Amino acid sequence: MAPPPLVGSALAPVPRVRLWRAACGLATVVLLFVPLGGLSLWNWLFSFCPNPSVPLLGLIVVALWSRLGGVAWFRPADWRAATGFGAVAGSALYLNSLLFPFADLYYWGWHHEIAVWALAAVALPALAWGNRAGVLMLASLMAYELETLESHNAWDYLVDPFYWLLSVGGVAMHGLARLRAAWGGRVGARTPLPALGGERS
Repeated sequence: MAPPPLVGSALAPVPRVRLWRAACGLATVVLLFVPLGGLSLWNWLFSFCPNPSVPLLGLIVVALWSRLGGVAWFRPADWRAATGFGAVAGSALYLNSLLFPFADLYYWGWHHEIAVWALAAVALPALAWGNRAGVLMLASLMAYELETLESHNAWDYLVDPFYWLLSVGGVAMHGLARLRAAWGGRVGARTPLPALGGERS
């Protein structure tokens, strides 16, 4: 007698690809706690960035879950929005003295009311447009209210140097891909030259 469909699907063998991905994910987590020079790799990473932003942590979780579980939580538009925001916000914050020498943007992150309204102004429009990157911004607002990080500056919840650099790289790669696609379309649309030695009328 054949088992019910649900039971049969539950007892079905797990594909080797998923097992391999799960093993790689577990090995990555274990590697973070391997001591290196008296400190674990996790502590070495946090020594360079003691306050990782909420969007960065969220994107790491989404990427790992997509790779290991095979479920794409973020669509391409969501990734573009997340990296685009990280590139713009990080450039405005870390290049403040070059882009906006007349104002100290980091200073406004210490003002609670201004910071809350700024975080809400980033999260709510993205959610209203159905972009899942807004969930990361909303999580940043909630984490800021709960003071989950050591920093009391709201911008540290929203962006960090690693997130900024990764976002700039992602935006640059997307821009190059679009330029290559546009250039390939233009080359393909050109009329081919007449063959030499063709038929004569």
